[in-house]
Amino acid sequence: METIPDGPEDLTPAWLAGVLDADRPGSAAGLRAVDCRQVIAGAGLIADLYRLTLTCEAPPPEFPRSLMVKLPAARPESRALAAEFGLYQREVVFYREIAPTAALRLPRCYGAAFDPASTRFAIVMEDLAPARAMDPVAGVSAAQ
Repeated sequence: METIPDGPEDLTPAWLAGVLDADRPGSAAGLRAVDCRQVIAGAGLIADLYRLTLTCEAPPPEFPRSLMVKLPAARPESRALAAEFGLYQREVVFYREIAPTAALRLPRCYGAAFDPASTRFAIVMEDLAPARAMDPVAGVSAAQ
């Protein structure tokens, strides 16, 4: 991942094609549009999570229809806490170095980057839909 987005407005087809092509060259040649929706907005989070729905002309069979992207929290207090404990860097290191060796089923990581000067980070990963992200504030019901 050569650039790290400043926010969801930077999750463009051109940026995402660069991430996907770095993972698998030529795989995103037909990427035309990205619809970006935030997942679980609100207090209590140290990162923001976005679901990207992709539109691609003549996609190869393995081309993802949607992806998840994690970026620094919009709230300055959350970003400061994450920076203080190195949480963004730790998560990037996890997806780059540890996840590929884990026996546990984890989302495929297409790209992960961290900038120590700004503490910005981005992780592009497989969307495990129909699984849903849990709301860390509300929790889950017994049925869930």
